[in-house]
Amino acid sequence: MKYCLSLICILFLSVSPAVSQSPPSIGTNYNIAVDMRSGSLNFGETALMAYTILDADKIISVITTNYDFYKTSLEISLSRIDTNTFILSVSSYEVSNFLIPAMLVTAAAGGTTNVFFTPEIPAAGETIQNQQQELLPIMEIYDFPDWYWLIWAAGGIALAVGIFFIIRALLARRKPANAKPKDPYEYAIRRLKELKAQNLAAAAVKEYFGAISEIDREFLENVMDFPALEMSTSEIHDWLNSEQTDTELTEVTMFILKLCDHVKYAKHVPTDENIEQVYQELYHMVERIKMIKTRQAAEEGENA
Repeated sequence: MKYCLSLICILFLSVSPAVSQSPPSIGTNYNIAVDMRSGSLNFGETALMAYTILDADKIISVITTNYDFYKTSLEISLSRIDTNTFILSVSSYEVSNFLIPAMLVTAAAGGTTNVFFTPEIPAAGETIQNQQQELLPIMEIYDFPDWYWLIWAAGGIALAVGIFFIIRALLARRKPANAKPKDPYEYAIRRLKELKAQNLAAAAVKEYFGAISEIDREFLENVMDFPALEMSTSEIHDWLNSEQTDTELTEVTMFILKLCDHVKYAKHVPTDENIEQVYQELYHMVERIKMIKTRQAAEEGENA
């Protein structure tokens, strides 16, 4: 499900002038305008986002490597720097709302070199038009003078989230009662063996990793009784953590799903070791969960 949000972020950063042999500190208030120049932040698409440092004379450098693809599901690179504006290329592989991480910026103003992080930007949805004429001085980050705008925005987000969960609940009710296999462990193992017999990894590696991801999600849904097939990788991670799932199982699950996402959506070329490892990790995870569930059932029977 898509969320389409219009985003114009006018952000204020306070930074201080560089002092000899100490971290830079800045006494000039910086207003930062963020807008989308082209493209889209919908799943699988790329947008060009412009950050304008209104009070800076020149941007010297921007570091875009201080984030983790496997945590953000984003690919970010610096497209170019135009005086006091830098352009980021942002590709999203997340189906829900997300944050564009902070970037480390070095800029010059009035003969002083300043170093600071940009704020994280909440984002999702379609193209945003540049409206620099609407920029206003801001006293603090996100301290907008018009609180009614924030109230309406929060209400709209709450309404969208409510509609999302209502629709998902209705779709879940429409599933046939006998949709789950009698033995989810044997079913998952059989699907894995059939996939390997097809030798799909050699002919169509993206389809192979897509099938691994589907088998993993379907297995989690059948065994743990939550709609994993309808959830993004980050949502599955949050659900597993909220249920206090075994840490090792959570880490293995995230390794499998994020590697599959990387191959399917981020043009990652897997090695032969990746292909075999993702298969073996899922195979052993199914066996381990079966062992844990069997042991728990036995203990519950003894205590009954």
